[in-house]
Amino acid sequence: MHWRLAHLPPHRGMYQPQPLERPRGGATGGFSLSEVLLAMAVFAIGLAGVGGMQITSIRLNDKAHDTTQLAIVVEEQMEHLITLPLTDSRLQDPLPALGQSPTYCVLYPVEGLRPCQDPNFISAHRAEGTRQYCVVTTGATCSDTNFPPPTSGYKVLWTVDIDRFGNADLQAPYMLHTNLTVSQNIQSRTAQTKRYQMSFSRLESPTLVAP
Repeated sequence: MHWRLAHLPPHRGMYQPQPLERPRGGATGGFSLSEVLLAMAVFAIGLAGVGGMQITSIRLNDKAHDTTQLAIVVEEQMEHLITLPLTDSRLQDPLPALGQSPTYCVLYPVEGLRPCQDPNFISAHRAEGTRQYCVVTTGATCSDTNFPPPTSGYKVLWTVDIDRFGNADLQAPYMLHTNLTVSQNIQSRTAQTKRYQMSFSRLESPTLVAP
């Protein structure tokens, strides 16, 4: 028995491979040199922008860190002054006129007030010049000329102004105003002095103070 092969027409829906069309103009695909150079230029511009943002972010973080350290020191000093008795020498205002405030100042190490309050804690940093840590001075010795802000540590300055509301009775209540300023000389590209200020007021009544 002999079989005869006949050409059968393709069934509807049957996949038929189609010949690939060659790109016009004889191109073989891919990117041209100009397209690659343009992409590299765009990438370089974006990378330069990201790098600039990183540098700015680092500088802002450094400034925020310095400001935070100054704020911590001045807050500790304020809390310390609040706990002092009214008779303490660091809270006296011998000048009768309101606004004529005596000035007090002190030098603290990098660790802040702790080495001055804890005898077992010794600072690892030496004081600059002839100044000593934790020694409170007053008057003209507190000016920036005689006592410049340190590069290692903190200079804390405060003024005390007592308002007796025109009452000559020293036992009458009065308002105690205190303004504090902490400063430090920051060594960067150019030396600059950073300051942080804080103030507080409280009503005092000497007659209620226990002897």
